[in-house]
Amino acid sequence: MQNQDDWLKYDESEAVNYIKEGLPEDVQAKVSDENINDIIEMMHDFYEAKGFLDDDVDDENEEFEIDINEMVEYISERSEKESLNHLSLDDIELIIQGELNYCDSLEIPE
Repeated sequence: MQNQDDWLKYDESEAVNYIKEGLPEDVQAKVSDENINDIIEMMHDFYEAKGFLDDDVDDENEEFEIDINEMVEYISERSEKESLNHLSLDDIELIIQGELNYCDSLEIPE
């Protein structure tokens, strides 16, 4: 479970740069920083919908399993509203994986 101190390490601009640098050139060419931020927001929405961010979790160190395919589907379903329909499921998955890798680099638990 993530706590507030973990998120103090998280810098949105650094996250976007980290994610973008890790993408293949063809994907980099079609995503903007705003697109990446939108996907990060939808990831947060996914965590909330799954109850991963609930304050009433008994164990702060409780780990949870993220189903990447389920998250990709969740974001894909919402991507049209966010003008992300130019991205494939593979593109979205690469961005999600980049954000997870950024959190890992900060040693923020998933």
